[in-house]
Amino acid sequence: MERAKEYVKKGGKLTSEACPICGFILVEIEGIKKCSSCDRDVIITQDKDEYEKISSEMVLSELRNVMLEKIKNVSDEMKVKGDTSTYLELLSRYLDIMEKINRLRIDDE
Repeated sequence: MERAKEYVKKGGKLTSEACPICGFILVEIEGIKKCSSCDRDVIITQDKDEYEKISSEMVLSELRNVMLEKIKNVSDEMKVKGDTSTYLELLSRYLDIMEKINRLRIDDE
């Protein structure tokens, strides 16, 4: 219940919906519904197809964020170390993965 109070203090609104995992009340904060007990983001969908679409978008988005962070790290290392041959191969692999992620996103639309 303490977490729910914290969310409300930050501008969250109590909802009439319950967490599908633990059954505790959901709080909506900045457009995202969160369980105030297990502290998970919760998505309410109308049907299985909508759930699968949203879930796959979330996974691809998370994977894209991870890859962008890795690309940034390689870029930073290249600036410091100067020897770019090793980093260029790694960077090429990361960019290939990003291209595949983008293709998956386009195919889903």
